[in-house]
Amino acid sequence: MAHKGLVMNPQLPDLLAPLDNFKKENDKALRNMFGKFIKGSFLIQVKYLVYKKYPDFIKYYDFNMVQERFLKGFESPDFDICRLIVGCHCSNTIFLSDNERVSLERSEEYKEKLAENVYQHIKLRRMGSLYFRSTPLMQGELFLAYNAPFDLFVMSIRMNMITHATKEPTPFTSIYELMSNKALATLSLLEDNFLNNCYPICRAIIELYLKLCLFKIYPDLIQEHEKFTYYELLQTCCTQEYPEEFIERFNNRVNRGKTKKSDYLHYGWLDAVPDYHT
Repeated sequence: MAHKGLVMNPQLPDLLAPLDNFKKENDKALRNMFGKFIKGSFLIQVKYLVYKKYPDFIKYYDFNMVQERFLKGFESPDFDICRLIVGCHCSNTIFLSDNERVSLERSEEYKEKLAENVYQHIKLRRMGSLYFRSTPLMQGELFLAYNAPFDLFVMSIRMNMITHATKEPTPFTSIYELMSNKALATLSLLEDNFLNNCYPICRAIIELYLKLCLFKIYPDLIQEHEKFTYYELLQTCCTQEYPEEFIERFNNRVNRGKTKKSDYLHYGWLDAVPDYHT
């Protein structure tokens, strides 16, 4: 019933008809575009679930249609959201049988979780999905959103944004930048299917993170670490011999169980950590 005092425009249904037709045609086009990756009806259901549960998603998309962007083309929210639905769903079901996948697609609880997952990707799109998956991560898997590489990419971009926004470099800035560069190098190797080559770099990232944690707890360690970096530089690039100062420190090392100078060259600065060897 119309509100008292208001008169329903009898032409309103006719005015809305083109919009309804556009939505139907748009959804049909999306089902066709992603049909070989996902069931069409499931895709559209989750898309509208994202719209309904997270109406603020629209603020993460730029509708400033300047001429250059218009000429080059831009990614519509509909397409981007469907791409994220396909990627997340394919990743979630990659090890499931057809029957298990169909059962999951019928679950309202799963649709809710998938919509939430997609919304999180939308919120991170300026650091992730906006340009993370412009090419397949692996051959033939254009829409497969591997969580680990995606999270690694987002963290790397976020780290770069923070360090570049900092006016005064901190003692930790170089470590953040090194971690970010190594993370992006890992993703480049993944994209070229050099999986085994990623492990040493990932290990180096973990070591850098542990160093960062120690430096924040014990700031004096930064100077100690720089000394040992200098010793290593002299030994590997210049004299090819261990500096006298390093030899003296090695002879007075805390951990007598370690007898290799090469090991002490890399980790001797840890002697300055209180009770590290106990």
